[in-house]
Amino acid sequence: MASAAGRFLSSLDAAALEMARVPFDDGAARRDWHYVPRVRGGLAFVDMTPVQQKAAYDLLASGTSLTGFAAAATIVALEDVLDVIEGGRG
Repeated sequence: MASAAGRFLSSLDAAALEMARVPFDDGAARRDWHYVPRVRGGLAFVDMTPVQQKAAYDLLASGTSLTGFAAAATIVALEDVLDVIEGGRG
């Protein structure tokens, strides 16, 4: 997992790296795990290059079971379905 995290972080330019990092002692940011449509901090997946997205998926896969990774990837893919259903309104 540490190797995958290193590869992900090294794929980012300075601006993306600044957005992706959260200080370890920022407890409020680390507990903000709900899904409510709103503007969020951090590095959005849509703003990543394909290489960065692959590295992000590799990092996710390194910390989950195959079943867990499949569930997460399916949820991400369903965002595209929701976008079509909502007429592209986001």
